Amino acid sequence: MNRTLKATAAIMLMMVFVVGCGKQPVEPQKQAPEGAVDGLYSVSENKQVYFSQGNLQYQPSSNTWQFAWNQYDFVDRNDYVEIDESYDGWIDAFAWGTSGVNHGAVCYQPWSNSENDFDYFAYGDSVANLYDHTGQADWGCNPIRNGGNQASQWRTLTKDEWEYVFDKRTTSSGARFAHAVVNGVLGIVLFPDDWDSSVYLFTQINKKQVLGTLDTNVISESDWHALHYQCGLVFLPAYYRAGSYWSSSYYDKDDEHGIGHAYDVTDAAGNIFVGVCDHRHNKSFVRLVQDAQ
Repeated sequence: MNRTLKATAAIMLMMVFVVGCGKQPVEPQKQAPEGAVDGLYSVSENKQVYFSQGNLQYQPSSNTWQFAWNQYDFVDRNDYVEIDESYDGWIDAFAWGTSGVNHGAVCYQPWSNSENDFDYFAYGDSVANLYDHTGQADWGCNPIRNGGNQASQWRTLTKDEWEYVFDKRTTSSGARFAHAVVNGVLGIVLFPDDWDSSVYLFTQINKKQVLGTLDTNVISESDWHALHYQCGLVFLPAYYRAGSYWSSSYYDKDDEHGIGHAYDVTDAAGNIFVGVCDHRHNKSFVRLVQDAQ
């Protein structure tokens, strides 16, 4: 390599470091699988995952699953109060275990509206998790058209894995999560294991209760796309002022109050609750992950 080329290469390398993530004009080579955010997140001491590029969505009329095209996208639930298999819109809030595969529950279709928690027992078993038996109660068993389009490539995090993401991960910056408003949508930002906190200033890091207003960490659409594509941040949108995300774990209290419940993550009016139980008939978001190889 001649002196001119060496000098040019050195300048280009310096530009990468000086400009920093989120300002670099060239998109880096992607390492994540199709449909995933390019950032690694530890879910245990020896396992990392990639999060999907958006919440899971379903179109009943075509029996099609897809990920939301933007992480801040969600469907207005007033649009699908009463639906069936002929509905041609998209839905993104589901009762527990409604993968669309007949795994033994009374209600397993994604549009199921029964308010009886007992109708949503995975595999017809009150103490089964979504990943037990055939694993077909987990939404990730389905081919997802913009997520590789192959069966069983994705899965739902367990209660313990959600807790690890929020409470136990060791990250290079010490930051695990923060409340944020992305493109006008309230929600939670998750930081990848290798997040460099000097890239973008976030406040109230790792705070499950936001002090003051909910308008903390306001991020524009353009800034978010740079952070998402180049730094691997994950955003969990809330439905207006509240949003819940299912885990694949059933609630382990065998009593009349808990047997019809499952665990989830809830962000309600600025308060994050991880590993709390919720009625299985309630409609919640699903954010799938794929294990890193």
